Amino acid sequence: MVEKNLVDIFSIRTDNKPMLNQIINRAFKCQESDMRYNKMREFRVFFTSRKTLLNEFNHFEGNMNIFQPAIDITKSALQKEIIEITEKLQEVRSFISK
Repeated sequence: MVEKNLVDIFSIRTDNKPMLNQIINRAFKCQESDMRYNKMREFRVFFTSRKTLLNEFNHFEGNMNIFQPAIDITKSALQKEIIEITEKLQEVRSFISK
């Protein structure tokens, strides 16, 4: 979910099959002199900190994307993280489309 959204939003090429961390860094790469720098850094930190909690693998099992918690976590805490990540992706899409 995160990878696909960032690839779509930022038109990132995936020919070389980049890892999630590489996609995050490419998506939010920004010069300090850019007026969007602070917000882009905030997004980069958010997604980088979440990627270790929720590993999204780059393959499909049947027709469903595979999500695997990276650490033991309660179902409700994991659901909360999924909601926060989804909301942050919507925020990114809004911010970039301005």
